[in-house]
Amino acid sequence: MDKLRKDPMQHLRQSYQVSNTKYGNGQFHDIREYIFDLAINSKNYETQYPVKLIRLERVLHDEYKSGRRILSYSEVRDLASKISDFPITDEEELNLFLRYQHEIGYLVFFHDIPEYIILDPQWLIDAFKCIVTVTKFQKKLLVPYFEMWQEVKKTGKISYQLIKAIFCSQQNNFMDHQDHLLAVMEKFDIIINPLVQTIKSHVNSNEETYFYIPWMMKVKETEVDKFFRVKNEFKSTCLCFNFNFLPPYLISHLIVSCIRKYSVASVHKQEGLFKDCCVFDISDNGCTKLLLIKYDNLIQLQIWQWDKDQPCQYKEIFNFIKGELKRIVDIRYRMTTVSFNEKWKCSLTSYSYNCESSLNIFGEMRDGDNFYCGEHGEDHQYKDDWFGETSKATDTLNDQQHNFARLSMVVLDILGSVLYDRFDLDKNIGQILHSRDQYDISSLYQEHYKLRKHTPSKGRWGGGRIADDVLPSHTCIGDDIERIRLIRNEMQHSGKFALDDARYHILITIIQDMLNRFDHHNNPAGDSYVNRLKEIRKMELTPKDFEDMKAQIQKESSTPHQNFADKIEYHYHF
Repeated sequence: MDKLRKDPMQHLRQSYQVSNTKYGNGQFHDIREYIFDLAINSKNYETQYPVKLIRLERVLHDEYKSGRRILSYSEVRDLASKISDFPITDEEELNLFLRYQHEIGYLVFFHDIPEYIILDPQWLIDAFKCIVTVTKFQKKLLVPYFEMWQEVKKTGKISYQLIKAIFCSQQNNFMDHQDHLLAVMEKFDIIINPLVQTIKSHVNSNEETYFYIPWMMKVKETEVDKFFRVKNEFKSTCLCFNFNFLPPYLISHLIVSCIRKYSVASVHKQEGLFKDCCVFDISDNGCTKLLLIKYDNLIQLQIWQWDKDQPCQYKEIFNFIKGELKRIVDIRYRMTTVSFNEKWKCSLTSYSYNCESSLNIFGEMRDGDNFYCGEHGEDHQYKDDWFGETSKATDTLNDQQHNFARLSMVVLDILGSVLYDRFDLDKNIGQILHSRDQYDISSLYQEHYKLRKHTPSKGRWGGGRIADDVLPSHTCIGDDIERIRLIRNEMQHSGKFALDDARYHILITIIQDMLNRFDHHNNPAGDSYVNRLKEIRKMELTPKDFEDMKAQIQKESSTPHQNFADKIEYHYHF
């Protein structure tokens, strides 16, 4: 409970006790002083605001007062170019203005779907409410379509025609901007255009077009394996993401991510989409399926494989799901107090069974070993489906393997995030930032090279063999980006996948100095980079952790960006 009492977004910085029965002038004075101190120390204090942007703000406000709630980008561009005395003709400057106004909540503008600018956020909320609303309001909205809406709750599917009918019944000109509203709803995961449709085309007015709404599902199915008639021998070990606290909406976002990657499976014309649960086809022939189901504080994964001769990429599926969970928790919602670990249950488990004593740690058992199952009260044979032979690799780690695994974790988890956060701060206006899992260190290095905002002190990019080749006196952002590249290269090129104590401590010292500087430069959300380093250094590592880090480091070496930094000084002139 102590973890739940914490403020996950760290909004509570200071507290004051004020009585509603006594006059507390002193307390209010303290509050005023605290607010004033916050204001004068904020980044935007005394920031100069160009007059031309103020004029455009007034022009858009006049459009709002005239009854306009949404404008096309071309309309806003024309309005900006026609401002007397202070016209805005530079599109980059216009985009900067729109992004700033979006951030302060004055209007709604998305750089990845820039066709329209919404002048009134409430107008957008009203459009969302046509889909996201409680039953008693749906009855008013949807007559005579209420029966169709009841079907949506059973299947999780809503047709384009029903959405069109809902918007047509409103007086807020939603229908005129339906496609843009649907794109915004997709962005917020309110509706999802399934994989099978995105392969063919994007949103269109075809009568067969439909969308999924996972959060709308009311039908639960805890025995989904029986629904799909899955025999016990076809089930993999059940992998569990065990959360200290699992927000109820997180599973819906994860299902959304999977629907965009995999096709929803079906049996007897019933699609496998239920409340907090979904079944996906992993193979083209439907003989391999992925179950994703939430219960209590667990998100459970299980592979059903009828055709054992067809290989299944368990590790790839695991990495995708784990990457999406980290993106949702760490990047999208920045839930700093929410954490999870990976455990397993036997393949015959009930998905509505959650007992801590029946959750096992990966890496402590070998494939084929017998174990006593507390859930069923009998012994079973362990199947290392998810990680193959990794549990057989070694029983213990030596010091050099510990060093390699720990530093690899620092490189991949922390140094990659450092480059990603810096890219987010430095990217050009309108430049699209993909989710963290879409970049490795090589691709992030390439993005920084293309931006050219932080040239190393030596005046050029690339070169060097190890991080020590960068002079200690060179401490600008560009120098540290080079150090990250060189440390990553050293780990990748380690043929023994081991690191002696002396080299480990040299690299940790270099990294700690870098992270202190980047904590100042990047001001990361949540824990500082230095604190994250401390946590990794305290972690107890298993042979499975070592194999995981080894595989991830090897995977980076196969990316198309791998040799970019080593080649640029031969292919480009500075």
